[in-house]
Amino acid sequence: MTIQRLLSLILAVLACLALPALANATTVKSVQSTRTWKHNHDAGTPGTSTGSTAITSSPSKSGHALHLSTSYTNYGGERYHATISDDIYAHNFVYDTWVYIKNSAKGVKTIEMDLNQVIGNGWTVIMGFQCDGWSGTWDYTANKGTAKNPIDRWVHTGVKCNPRNWTLNKWHHVQIHLFRDNYGHVTYQSVVMDGVTHKLGIKVFSGFALGWGRTILTNFQVDGGTKYSYGSHVFVDNLNVSYW
Repeated sequence: MTIQRLLSLILAVLACLALPALANATTVKSVQSTRTWKHNHDAGTPGTSTGSTAITSSPSKSGHALHLSTSYTNYGGERYHATISDDIYAHNFVYDTWVYIKNSAKGVKTIEMDLNQVIGNGWTVIMGFQCDGWSGTWDYTANKGTAKNPIDRWVHTGVKCNPRNWTLNKWHHVQIHLFRDNYGHVTYQSVVMDGVTHKLGIKVFSGFALGWGRTILTNFQVDGGTKYSYGSHVFVDNLNVSYW
């Protein structure tokens, strides 16, 4: 048996093993078209930012894409967020979306895609992931402190990613696979970008005692790309979140 044939068989077996889990998953489809999106400036970024959301048919894959129009000064970041569930028991997550940057990436420094879940002990588990234009890598968030005295940090994976390098006026497919345990630890399993899989397998503590009510919350954040006043137009479509 050739090595290529052996690899094909292994991939086929792994795909079959994944089917039962996905079959048991709850999938919230087309999150981008929900009317519950809100937005605010991320105080963790410098400068200022404002944003607006609108449903559009062009550019769009589904006919109902979410247009994120962001204006900012000095690299300010605007966080767009929507609540999708109140499940406290799910441990596995897949964040699956398509992203389109219109005309110019000058106004985009970082694109962040998160899931936040309140679990049984009342902690909020933050599963933060971003394509970081500063470091040119995919980053993940970790709590370097404790749940009650958190120290929130971004950590570089070493896997290359920079929104400035994404082809403009083209849809890009991003899939983030995550797992959390009962003690506030998150395992960043893999990220898939336009069909290319990067295995991560990184486990960190990311539990925060924030006092939130039951929720699964999704974030999509756009950070500004220059120190001057500028703006960006980013579109999100077929945003599906699966959990089980």
